[in-house]
Amino acid sequence: MIEVRDVDKSFGDPPLWALQGIRLTVQDGEFVTVVGPSGCGKTTLLNLIAGFEFPSAGQLLVNGAPIERPGPDRVVVFQQPTLLPWLTVADNLGFGLRAREGRRFDPAPVDAMVEAMGLQGFERHYPHQLSGGMQQRVAIGRALLLRPAILLMDEPFGALDAETRQEMQRFLLNLWRTDHPTVLFVTHDVDEALLLGDQVVVLSARPGTIVRRISVPFNRPRKWDLVMSREFIELKKQVLKLLRGAPADSWIGEATQGGDNGR
Repeated sequence: MIEVRDVDKSFGDPPLWALQGIRLTVQDGEFVTVVGPSGCGKTTLLNLIAGFEFPSAGQLLVNGAPIERPGPDRVVVFQQPTLLPWLTVADNLGFGLRAREGRRFDPAPVDAMVEAMGLQGFERHYPHQLSGGMQQRVAIGRALLLRPAILLMDEPFGALDAETRQEMQRFLLNLWRTDHPTVLFVTHDVDEALLLGDQVVVLSARPGTIVRRISVPFNRPRKWDLVMSREFIELKKQVLKLLRGAPADSWIGEATQGGDNGR
C-alpha cells in the first residue's frame, strides 16, 4: 500500500512549489491513473514515491515503512523507453534481472516475456532496429520481469501513434491482470485515464493539489468502444469540468475543457 501524507514539494530558493498538501492512499493491486495540466507535479509525485526525490514536508510510506531511497519493490517506466543501445532485446529485457540475481540468473523468464510480448524473432535485434511501440514493450517487459510490487508509469505511451498506443494499453492491462502489481499511471489523455484506471486522481495546476479522486465504475475487461458509450462520455465530462482551469495547450483533444483530496 502506498500512503502519501500531507506532502509538499518545492524546488529552489526562493521556493517554487510543485506540490502542496497531497494526501493519497493507493491499495495493493489498484490501478490508479493521474491527470493534470503540464507542470502540475505529476512526474514529481512519481519521483517522490520512487525515492528519487524527497518531500519538503509530509511523509511517504510503502506498506507502513517510510520511503527513503529507491527500492526493488518500485520500478519506473518512463515516456521514452531508456533502453541500452548496445544490448539486444533479450539482453535489455534481462538486464535488471541479471543485475539482481547475478550467478543465479535464469534466462527462462526472459524467454517467456519475449513470447508474452510478441517479440519472437527480435531477440537479437538492437533498440534502433525496433519501432517505438516495440521499444516500449521491451522497457515494460524489463520492468515486469523484476516482479515489482509497485509499477510507476510516467506517460509511457505519450510518444506513440494512436494505433500503437491502443495496442500497448491492451498489452499492459493483460499483464496487469496476470501479476496485479499496484500501478500509478500518469497521463495527459483523459480517455486513457478512464479506460485503464480503477481510480482517477485529478491534480490542479501548479502547485499541484488533488482536486478529486474519481472511482471508475466500468467492469473489466473493458472494450475500446466503451469510449463511445453515454456513461463513459458523462464521466469524461465530469473529469474535464475539474480541469477547466488548465491552460488550453496542456491537454490532448477535448481535454482542454478540462475540492476533494485523495482517499
